[in-house]
Amino acid sequence: MAQKIMLSLAVFFCWTFALKAEEYKLSSPDKKLEVKLRVEGRTEFEVWYDKVKLVEPSVIGMNLSDGRHVGGDPVTSVKKDRVNRKVDVVAGKNKTLKEAHNEIVLSYGTDYDLVVRAYNKGWAYRFVTHWDEEIIIDSEDAVFNFAFTPTVYFPECDSNTAPEREQSGKVHQIHQGYRNFERLYKVYRSPGEIPAGRFSVSPVALRVSRQALQGGGDGIGHLRLSRLVYGSRRAECHARKVGGLPQRSDGRRPVEPLPLVFQPSGDFT
Repeated sequence: MAQKIMLSLAVFFCWTFALKAEEYKLSSPDKKLEVKLRVEGRTEFEVWYDKVKLVEPSVIGMNLSDGRHVGGDPVTSVKKDRVNRKVDVVAGKNKTLKEAHNEIVLSYGTDYDLVVRAYNKGWAYRFVTHWDEEIIIDSEDAVFNFAFTPTVYFPECDSNTAPEREQSGKVHQIHQGYRNFERLYKVYRSPGEIPAGRFSVSPVALRVSRQALQGGGDGIGHLRLSRLVYGSRRAECHARKVGGLPQRSDGRRPVEPLPLVFQPSGDFT
């Protein structure tokens, strides 16, 4: 009987440890904003504010050209930090700005980390890789499954392509979303109203009433975040779904990071 009890306790403690190893929480300095992370074959996040859920479980990660998936490996270590300091400003009317946030760093072995920061008025994340060799990001998983149906203010871009010549003389067909800035905002009552294939540069603004948040939503608001990439043999595909730091297909140094692009999504859960 004692052996059965000891075995049951061992299984229970192993299960508890596995649960804690997969789920993490991060709060803003004022404790109102909370980001919940879960890692189990992929990395998901939820966002809460003032005890109201804003974002249902949504996937983040990156898919590399060699088949590796950033965000799908087990977490091996966790670090937390609190930051409250002043930052010198190079340009602007203020000489210094206050930087206050809480941070968590999830390490997936020695290959890469996920850095998440929670501020009083927002949150941010990024993947940091530690490979010595060059990597090519084929696609990025950055999905936002809203717990409500927001009104979307959408700086919609042109979808045409045009030839552009680089210094070597080589001509590329460049998706002109890369050239779209200062666009007029179109207003859609929900992400589902945005026609298929349309996209915009950032920032996309979302609006929802506090009453709708407190009353709960119907969960049909979905947007997918991606980036445009220049100089790739898969340019048409990349124009819709590549993220991270783009690499040139000819093996030369990476091009500059390109504008964020928002597109309406289907079911990415």
